Amino acid sequence: MIDKLSILFEAMTDRLRVTDMEVAARIVVNAFEETMHSVAVFDPKIEQDRLFETLTDMVATYLFKAPDKKT
Repeated sequence: MIDKLSILFEAMTDRLRVTDMEVAARIVVNAFEETMHSVAVFDPKIEQDRLFETLTDMVATYLFKAPDKKT
């Protein structure tokens, strides 16, 4: 999975803030896997949808450049 995600990131370099695609892919995969697992096992009071949305926002902020503002 990490290899395929890294290849995807390589195809999007013009939109990404990150420069090391392999490391970025590993961080993204681990962030999702570990966070969702830990909540499911240790803290089921947090709704998984809320957690997933917040995690997605965090990863998008890490990966992507800010969009150009058009005036």
